[in-house]
Amino acid sequence: MIKKVAYFMILVLSASYLPVYAFEDFEQEFRFTDNHSLFTTFVGGPGLYTFSSMNAFMPQQNINLDVHNPEDFFICQETYTFFVADTGNGRVLHFNPRTGESVSIGEGLLSSPFGVSVDAARIYIADAGLNEVVVLNRETHEVELRITRPESLVFGRATGFTPRKIGTDARGSIYVVSDNSPNGIMQFNGNGEFLGFVGENHAFVGFISRIQRMFFTQAQRDQLIDLRPPSPINLHVTHDGLLLTTTVGLGDTGVKKFSTAGSLLTHFPSPWVIDVVTDARDNQFMINQFGTVIVFDSQGLYLFSFSTSTVFFEMDGITRNPVAIGVGPTGTIYLLDRELSAFTNYAPTYFGNLVLDASYYLARGMFLEGEELWRRVVEETATFYIGHWALGFAEFRHENFETALDLFRLSYETLGHSRVQWHLRNEWILANLQYVLLALIIIYFVNKVFNFILRRKKMQHPLRILGRKIASVSPEWLRQFGREIKGAFYFLIHPFDAVYEIKRKELVSFKTATVIYLIYIFIFVLNNTQFTNFIFWFYMLFSGLPLPIMIIGGLFPIALLVVASFLVSDINEGEATFKQVYTVVACALIPYTLFTFSRAILSNILTMNEAFLHRFILYVGLGWTVVLIVVGLKEAYNYSGREILKNLFLTAFTSACIIVVIAVAAMLVTQEIEFLRILMGEVAFRVQS
Repeated sequence: MIKKVAYFMILVLSASYLPVYAFEDFEQEFRFTDNHSLFTTFVGGPGLYTFSSMNAFMPQQNINLDVHNPEDFFICQETYTFFVADTGNGRVLHFNPRTGESVSIGEGLLSSPFGVSVDAARIYIADAGLNEVVVLNRETHEVELRITRPESLVFGRATGFTPRKIGTDARGSIYVVSDNSPNGIMQFNGNGEFLGFVGENHAFVGFISRIQRMFFTQAQRDQLIDLRPPSPINLHVTHDGLLLTTTVGLGDTGVKKFSTAGSLLTHFPSPWVIDVVTDARDNQFMINQFGTVIVFDSQGLYLFSFSTSTVFFEMDGITRNPVAIGVGPTGTIYLLDRELSAFTNYAPTYFGNLVLDASYYLARGMFLEGEELWRRVVEETATFYIGHWALGFAEFRHENFETALDLFRLSYETLGHSRVQWHLRNEWILANLQYVLLALIIIYFVNKVFNFILRRKKMQHPLRILGRKIASVSPEWLRQFGREIKGAFYFLIHPFDAVYEIKRKELVSFKTATVIYLIYIFIFVLNNTQFTNFIFWFYMLFSGLPLPIMIIGGLFPIALLVVASFLVSDINEGEATFKQVYTVVACALIPYTLFTFSRAILSNILTMNEAFLHRFILYVGLGWTVVLIVVGLKEAYNYSGREILKNLFLTAFTSACIIVVIAVAAMLVTQEIEFLRILMGEVAFRVQS
């Protein structure tokens, strides 16, 4: 028995290393670009992967500043001058990058300015040292307004007021980021009156925390850690008055866009972003804690990113501690570096300008107007999925449906692909439906006439004669295999009788059950690869993953079920052997396997409008298999209903224990391998020395 269990686990583990290349034609469809410079630009490619492309921005000479520990800056687009929050020197530096001239503002008035914003008449400064917002006249630099901690009850007694960042909109509203402000961004009117909070984050409450707060007493709940949402660390107000906030620690929702009314519009999948700005076309430019610049278009489509940080050498464009980002009128990106006390700046290349120009039309749905630009983008970098996406919609507008379908497939655009596929399917139905119906009618009547002639002449059907001849010349093992496969399908309809036959007469052998498992995993892998239309990959748990992960994901849960259930039954006086449990579970997988295969075929015909049918087939096949597993194991173990439920519960617990043991063992083995690698490296180094 132990040998059989070991054989089964070895089969599962060894199968996970079979080399199959599900995307063998991938490199033929995409021309990869090879670019290994420091400021390599990465663009979004198919399958949620990024690929290197031509550089979109190239570094220029650094601009050194006479500042100490700067924290923020604001670019005045009309005059092309910078207002720098010179935190270490307690002032704001008005700097002209073209002439190098600068003017010191606020010396003696400010303490530790951390944020600065400017409009046509005023300079707004968030001073964390004074715990005030200081508003200066832009021309005379005289103080017009000081905003201190609000006394409003809405503000809250426990809310602190340490201004860090600041922004303004065209209506004169002032937005302030403060330390320890879980309620979000503070909003004031032009006179300094507190209006409320906008752009708040939400605290994450996990499952365990919910259970604790449900059953704990008030005294116990008071001892729990207070779940407060993280405070935003930066903000930016767009030309349209929309509010962008950044929060470190929120993962893919760290950058959020809010409407003028304060409602959440969207968020961007960019964790660890510390600052964000927009250009004249409302493209979003972000800088994260690791010195990576990330660019999205106005609708939130990822355009490209590039890194500006390295520890290996120094040159113009290399950052050490970037704290703020800005975009000049000509599209040049400026990064303020606290440690360098300088601006590192990056001018857009031909490719960068080309993408930004093309994305302008795309964000506004002007597919035909931007078609030529996107064709040039794709010529430069064929892996740019947005280019194929935009050209797909352009071809759709031209009613070139076949070309649009190919472009949507290359860009993994599900909705566009579904719409085009619906049009093509509809055209095919209109053109061929009458012929299909006519062919079916002819086949029906020909079959009726043929069967009538056979009955009148008392002749056997030719297919039956052919089947008997094939069976007579087939080897015995093949005939036995056919009988066992027939017995496996008998299990689907009559599980009670079939289990009895499996236990007493070996209706299905161990080898045939193994063949069923191999067929199951083969179809499982096909269903999670390109055999299934990619528009339904959203419903596939393992789509796009490496083949070994797919095989493990398909076989490991089944292996756990068989092994854990048998071990539990062996303790609780179950009558089935491991071989019988192995066989029963294999037969129970047949409905799921068949329905999965049918789903994969139908996915190439269905559109997103019929996605419910695709899911329905899954639920039917999965439900049928689950019922057969429960009934089959109950009969195999000769358990009552209560005993089989107990077995299943203990099986789940045992499976969890096995997973923990495997995880711990894998971690220990990984650590041992890493230790040996370091040890061998040290030995090699000493030998060479």
